[in-house]
Amino acid sequence: MQKCYNCGKEVDDNVLICPDCGALVKRYGKPEPARQEQDPAPFSQETAFDAQPQPRGAVWQREDGKLKFSGYVTFWLVLCAIYLGYTLLGFACTLLIYRFRDFYFGILDQFEELSSMAELLRTLLASLEAAPVYYIVVGVLIVVQFGCVVWFLASKRKLAFYILTAAAVLLTALQLVLGGGVSALIYLLGPFTAWLLLRSGWGLLR
Repeated sequence: MQKCYNCGKEVDDNVLICPDCGALVKRYGKPEPARQEQDPAPFSQETAFDAQPQPRGAVWQREDGKLKFSGYVTFWLVLCAIYLGYTLLGFACTLLIYRFRDFYFGILDQFEELSSMAELLRTLLASLEAAPVYYIVVGVLIVVQFGCVVWFLASKRKLAFYILTAAAVLLTALQLVLGGGVSALIYLLGPFTAWLLLRSGWGLLR
């Protein structure tokens, strides 16, 4: 029941006009309290900032749960892959020349100005014939390194990085034992630099 604001008589809740005085009771009566739904939390810059995935070191975690490397880490890993791919290309060219060495030397010997290049190739192929196992092992390790760099870049798995590092250590040790000099340490430069860039976000990697 509700009371008419004009005459004070009680009237039914569904009545629109008071039957005694004709006042619009439904319009001017006290409205029932509306059912309030719980409003979402007010938007603010802090809320938006917290909702976004935050960078941790050199690794970001996206909203779908996947990881992605920052730009400079990706650039470094791609650079390492390019270097290893270039080295593999050099090995492939050396094997190609060795396979068709008579053809290449037949052409080079026709040009006197290319005599120094021909001598360099003969020395290189002689070392290949003297220690074929060394070149095979080095080539396999470089293939492993190249594959692990691509694998690590695509999967963000620690296992790929560990295999990459192990191959780099073996390759460097092999080069140093056989007189490769300090330049052999360049194979360790890739994994070590990548670890420095990723160490603060290492826990995010799988």
